[in-house]
Amino acid sequence: FPTGRSSDLGIGLYGYTYVPGREAGQGVRVVNEEEAEVVRMVFRWLIEDRMTLYGITVELNEMGIPSPKGSRWGQSSVSRLLRNPAYTGKTYAFRYQSVESKNVCNAVRRYTKTARQERPEEEWIDVPGATPPIISEEVLNLAQGQLRRNFERAGRNRKNHYLLAGHVKCGVCGRRWDGLVSGNGY
Repeated sequence: FPTGRSSDLGIGLYGYTYVPGREAGQGVRVVNEEEAEVVRMVFRWLIEDRMTLYGITVELNEMGIPSPKGSRWGQSSVSRLLRNPAYTGKTYAFRYQSVESKNVCNAVRRYTKTARQERPEEEWIDVPGATPPIISEEVLNLAQGQLRRNFERAGRNRKNHYLLAGHVKCGVCGRRWDGLVSGNGY
């Protein structure tokens, strides 16, 4: 299985090896086939098997596949992998900006701009040819739809569980219906 070293340079992305430099054929990502197969497998599990982030994380760890940092997988790592458009061959510069953290302990920090925030899409700069695709845009779109459905059907943070919650939609606006407890407990 993969070594988990694709992101050692800080520029890397799981599934790719970064080729540093400024000459032709440098400063680009090259597909790491071992890791790319793991990326494809994770997308298949989400789309075809309808697994949750937790289920995918458990499966990856049980199979002994190292995470991008070479340790165990976490749900946030899997989530970032499944939401990243770079896997479709799209690379953007200036996609994120440093902002001040919302943490109240900033007064004691030397550097206050320690949080990352995504910039508006019109500010992103496309870098063509920097990343070859591992999956298609259609697969990424299907994955985003399944992630949304998983989120809508998640049972966490619900005081009451209703059999059809998240499955019934309004015929007019399309919004999903949920249960509501009235004052007398019904």
